Amino acid sequence: MIVDSLGSLQAVGGDGAGVALTRVTARADDPAGDFAARLWAACAMPGPAWRVEADVPPGLPGDHGWEILVCGQVGVSPYTALREVTAAGGGLPGPVACLTLGGTALQGQHGRAWRAEPGNLHLSAAMPCDLDAALCGPSLPMLAAVALCEAVERLAGREPAREAGLGVKWINDVVLADGKLGGVLTAMRTRGGRITEIFAGLALNVACAPRLEPDPFALPAVSLAAVMAPPALPEAASAVLARLRDRLETLDAHGPADLVEAYLVRSLVIGREVGVWDAKVRERRPNGPDPANLPPPARRGFVTSILPDLSLLLAGQDEPVRDGCLRLLGGRGAAPGRH
Repeated sequence: MIVDSLGSLQAVGGDGAGVALTRVTARADDPAGDFAARLWAACAMPGPAWRVEADVPPGLPGDHGWEILVCGQVGVSPYTALREVTAAGGGLPGPVACLTLGGTALQGQHGRAWRAEPGNLHLSAAMPCDLDAALCGPSLPMLAAVALCEAVERLAGREPAREAGLGVKWINDVVLADGKLGGVLTAMRTRGGRITEIFAGLALNVACAPRLEPDPFALPAVSLAAVMAPPALPEAASAVLARLRDRLETLDAHGPADLVEAYLVRSLVIGREVGVWDAKVRERRPNGPDPANLPPPARRGFVTSILPDLSLLLAGQDEPVRDGCLRLLGGRGAAPGRH
C-alpha cells in the first residue's frame, strides 16, 4: 500500500503505530514503485508517496494482488492520470487502484466535476488484460456498473438491496431507493485487436448523499447510510475491487454473455417508458435545469431490451437508441427478457 500520509493510512484502517514508511521513487529496477511514482506525479500530489512497510490493514484487498494508493487529496483525477501514465508507455505492473479520500478534482460522466465527500468511496482502478476487442469491447461498459451493484449486494445483503430498488439506470448510474447511489466511468485501451487495459472510475455514496448540481437527467443522491448501517470504507473498497477482479476473470474465461445477463437483470429501464435527448441538450439549457424547460425528446418509448453494446430497443421502433441523455417518464410496460 502507498499513502500520502499517516492520516490517510489511519482513514483506511491502519493505526499508524510503529509503521515504517519508505519513500517511493521512480526506479527502473522497481516496476511497481516506478509506476506508482509516475502516477503520483500525474495526480499532481503535493507531497511524496510513501510505501507502508507492513501488512495491508484488514479489509483492503492488497492480498488479492491490487496495488493500493490512498490519497487524502489529489490535484488531478486518478482516473485521468492512470490513462495518461499508461498511454505514455508506463505499462501496468498489475491491478492498480487509487482510493481518494477528499477533494474536488474528481470527475463524473460528461466531464462534470465531482467532490469526494469524507466517508464515501471514490475509486479509480486499472487492470491489465488480454481480451478480444471485437467480442468483449461492446459490453465492457457494463462491467464496472455490475461490479458496483454486486458489491452493494454483498455489503447490504442481496435481497434487502433488491427490495430497496438497487439497479442500474442506463447507462451507468447505480440507483437505490429511487436515488443515485453511485456511478461509474469505463474506458479501455486496445492494441492489435486486443484489449490490453481496462480503466474504471467508481463512486459509491456510503456515508452521505453529496449535494449535486440540479440536472434534469440525474436522480437525487442517496447513500447507503439511508437504508443500512454503512460499512467501513475499507470494507466497501474491498467489496468493489473484489467484484471488479471477479467480473474481469469471468469475462476473460467465458466471454460477455454472463456480464450482459447480469446487467439486464439489474436494469431499471427495461419495461419503463423513457425519453432520450441528444447529449448536446446539456449545453443548450438557457432556461435552467427545470425538466419542464426541456425540448421534446429525440426518442420516446417503452424499453423492451438492451443489446450487448448497451443500445436500447424501444417498442415498435426498429432503430436502437445508442446514446443520449435519458429520463424515466413513469410509464411501465412489459419487460421481456428480464428476470
